[in-house]
Amino acid sequence: MRIGNPTDAQTPFGRAFAKQQGARFKISAFDCPNFTSFGITEDNLDDWRELQGAQALPYPTLVNPEWVHLKRKQWGAGSPMWAARIAAEFPAEGDNVLVPLHRIESAQLAELEPVGPISWGVDVARMGADETVIIERRGPVARVLATFRKLDTMQVAGRIARLFAVAEEQPSRINVDEIGIGAGVLDRLTELDLPVVGVNVGTAASDRERFANLRAEIFWTLRERFEAGEIDIEEDDELASQLASIRYLITSSGKVQIESKREQEGSPDRADALSLAFVSSRPDITRTENLDFGDFGLRSSPWNF
Repeated sequence: MRIGNPTDAQTPFGRAFAKQQGARFKISAFDCPNFTSFGITEDNLDDWRELQGAQALPYPTLVNPEWVHLKRKQWGAGSPMWAARIAAEFPAEGDNVLVPLHRIESAQLAELEPVGPISWGVDVARMGADETVIIERRGPVARVLATFRKLDTMQVAGRIARLFAVAEEQPSRINVDEIGIGAGVLDRLTELDLPVVGVNVGTAASDRERFANLRAEIFWTLRERFEAGEIDIEEDDELASQLASIRYLITSSGKVQIESKREQEGSPDRADALSLAFVSSRPDITRTENLDFGDFGLRSSPWNF
């Protein structure tokens, strides 16, 4: 007998399930008594409050309609996280998924040593549903430090400055996405004399033969960290969902390009902040035209310590 979560079809569990030998049972969230008792299905999930009414959940400690309804909004019904965690399906991860879900989960379970200087990655949002996210990274270990919503650029800069001032150990660099509204935050933090570095992910990559732009190079380096088991992240469902939903393509000129934000269901704020946190301490990352980075082995990219 084998019991497990359908996160990776290439594991012994996944291969055994695919062989269809013996009896197989798939139990989705919608098979839980907290759903079946009220006739709640995926098709009528939006009406879960009316269907449940004032009745108590039969099993309060099991998965419940409110949580699943929230996750469908956050993850999307076609996402790898939805497939594995809600629908009891192995994610249909093609070759163009940047980081497969099972590698993300391995990174969540990792217990690596936080060594070296601290850096922050900051992805800036202004108003609306998107988040401004700060991720703190030390060596291979990264954690969500703070998230903000519906703040203007000066308020975001003020929050970052306050976090810097009260930090038990201050970061040696703060990498800010300087495209769009991030430029205002960058300017204010520069004025406050914080160790801030603007990262324009739309500029040219250092390895122009392989990558369409700097964003592709940074994210590909992050992918290789996951592949090598050299990253330790927290069990954050939103971060995991965003990472698992990022796809890449190979352009007609043979370069790696990351799917644009417009093509994704939501803005990958946490994933972007994570990628920025792993940008290296090189001070001239936005001016790489004349630099010789040499051979960096596995990653063939400069964006690492």
